[in-house]
Formats: sequence, C-alpha cells, structure tokens
Amino acid sequence: MAKMMGLDGTGCSMAVVFVVVTGILGASVGRKIMDSWKVSDPVARGLGLGVAAHGLGTASLKDEKEAFPFAAIAMAGVGIFSTVLVGVGGKAIKAVLG
Repeated sequence: MAKMMGLDGTGCSMAVVFVVVTGILGASVGRKIMDSWKVSDPVARGLGLGVAAHGLGTASLKDEKEAFPFAAIAMAGVGIFSTVLVGVGGKAIKAVLG
C-alpha cells in the first residue's frame, strides 16, 4: 500500500510512530477525558475510543461491558474505511493530480 501511495520508508516509519503514540495516549487518558467531560453514554464512549485510539483504546474499555462492543465495531469500521480510502482514493487522487 505504501508503494501505491508513493511513500518511502521514512513516511511509513513515521506513520507507525504516530499510530502507536495515538493508541497509547488514547488508552491512558481517553477514559479520564471522557469522565471529565461527563460522557456517560456507553455508545458514545465506545465509538469515541474505538475510532480515536484503535486497538489500545478498545482494550482500555474492557471493563465497560456496554461500551466495549461499540469500540470494537468502531475500530473495525475505521480499519475498513481507511483501507478502502487508501486503495481507491489514492488512485483517484493520483489520477486527478497527475
């Protein structure tokens, strides 16, 4: 996929770093932030952490039985959407930009 988008090794390495940092931050402070903002709806908590902090954020909700499934669904949905966007969208953007 990196070759398709024209990324070299550096771009991929930086992407990995940002993904890992995002997951760690989301897992460590995501629940605290939602608590401080008084987000109590399990659907909102699950979707928020699943989308923003992917696997680690989803794992951090393992104790919240009602929010956890929504986090897992959101994480999977973002993965599917990202793959389609990069695969199809990348080719379309390259075709438009030349």
